[in-house]
Amino acid sequence: MKLLNSARISLYLIVLLILVNINVFGLPPSVYLSEEDDWEDHNDFRYQEQVIKKYENEIGNFEWGEIFKDLADDFKKTNVDWNGKLGIKEKFQNELDALVNDYTKAVEKVGIESRDSVDQILKKFPTGRFQANTTNGIIYFYGSPNEIKLDTNEINEEQAKDLRYRAETVNRLLNIFKDEGRQMTLNAILKAETKWKNYLENGFSQYPWESFVNSYITSFDIENPPGHQWVIFHPELGVEVSTEGIKQLKAKEVLAIELLGWVKYYGEDLRNFWGISGITTIRDDIGIGIGGILHFGTYFNLGVTWHDIDNDDNFFNDDLFVTFGIDLFKFAKSTSSKFEEKVSELGSEKNTSTGAK
Repeated sequence: MKLLNSARISLYLIVLLILVNINVFGLPPSVYLSEEDDWEDHNDFRYQEQVIKKYENEIGNFEWGEIFKDLADDFKKTNVDWNGKLGIKEKFQNELDALVNDYTKAVEKVGIESRDSVDQILKKFPTGRFQANTTNGIIYFYGSPNEIKLDTNEINEEQAKDLRYRAETVNRLLNIFKDEGRQMTLNAILKAETKWKNYLENGFSQYPWESFVNSYITSFDIENPPGHQWVIFHPELGVEVSTEGIKQLKAKEVLAIELLGWVKYYGEDLRNFWGISGITTIRDDIGIGIGGILHFGTYFNLGVTWHDIDNDDNFFNDDLFVTFGIDLFKFAKSTSSKFEEKVSELGSEKNTSTGAK
């Protein structure tokens, strides 16, 4: 009986060992599994961090054409034995050569290879070809004539490692290249956002009818708000000071109406503006006044006006008045919907660019 039990136990152990061998050693090497990374040797010269370190100076000097060409040439000299699988090696080489060719053509179209032109190059240069499709195993160049699947029935482990090291390295480098473009895009969005905020919050105020007219007759886009605006029948509070005599200086509050004027924005991010308008002033002690007013920034408005004090139908033979204007509206409270739409678009672009990293 004891012998029978011992035999059964031995049989169970044998079965157990067989199952362990099937499950552990029967699985394909981890290089074939997208969720595994224990196949990587971080000291291997093909490993992405090693390659990035090798080309640190070229990346810093934006010499991507040289980097891509070196990577393509290096695969031609691979030490991995591809005998019997030269067709697969050729497919991978075709994609590396196409990468070099596409980048070269993109730079030629842009006219210069520089960090400042990265966003223009990206528009003409496909950067996603070395991303693996992992829906059903690891497949490179999915759906193209050069499609390669990392499969134990197709290539051995060393060949699979050679492809995967190089593909993931190229993809990482392309992401670094794209990051430069993303950062430039983000910087451009932030700059545009600053310009729009200055225009909407610190620019010369506009009443609804002015906003409506300016939104149609001035040029602007998502990157640049209008560089100028028209002032049309724009009421504001004012103070007139008579210059009849130094000892008789008198100040009087008035309603100033800027009949027609023009404002120009200038400086970094359109932080400042100046403008000029023809005005009329209304007060309760003498007739209307006519003249002009200058604008320098948000709060400084200075003008001169004349009144027909002696009622001889000649405004300009009487002493002039110095006029100070006080802005009634802040632009943010009377913004045209068309201008607001541009700021909303910028917010969406900024979130998209930030999330893309």
